[in-house]
Amino acid sequence: IMASALKNMNGTYNEKFIEPVLESMKKMKGTESDRALALGIYSVDIGYAALFNHQQVAFNIFSNCSKLARDLNVEGEISKETLERFRMNINNRDSLTFIILYAFNKIHNNLYTSERKPAALHIIAGAYIEGSYLAIKSYNANKNEEVRQVVAEQKVFLENIAELAEQENKDGKNDDLLSKLKGLIKAYETVKIKIENAKIT
Repeated sequence: IMASALKNMNGTYNEKFIEPVLESMKKMKGTESDRALALGIYSVDIGYAALFNHQQVAFNIFSNCSKLARDLNVEGEISKETLERFRMNINNRDSLTFIILYAFNKIHNNLYTSERKPAALHIIAGAYIEGSYLAIKSYNANKNEEVRQVVAEQKVFLENIAELAEQENKDGKNDDLLSKLKGLIKAYETVKIKIENAKIT
């Protein structure tokens, strides 16, 4: 969603923004939560690269996601067939967007319905964090006021994610996520949000 928003608002694509992600793919380790967080991050970067016509970068990240999905025991959602469909549609942005959203929604739903809610939530959080990061990077690059507004609006979604993490924090499985979110929550303290007629300002 954030990648689409940036594209529609003439945001900036810069591969340097996602270089840390490309580097981290070479040594992805950690807990189930770490892998789920990474999967959420990668889902945004795939969309970001694909929507700005850097399809090969998107395909490379998507291919690496298949290993993460395998580690999370949801490899069927990014199967060889899915990767082949991605490759065959690599020049069709609309098709790529559908394939990406469909695969990651299935992974999230699979985890959620199999009572692995912390992992499912980490995917959402990873996507949120990376989307906000790309928006901030894009704003710093071109000072687009629409992008700045979108960054401010993310406070609402941050509060929702933090509240859900608190509610679902069985056995402390979301402790690491809540810790990660604390800095963001503090950074947003000075942002005042008003919701009127379903519009956020």
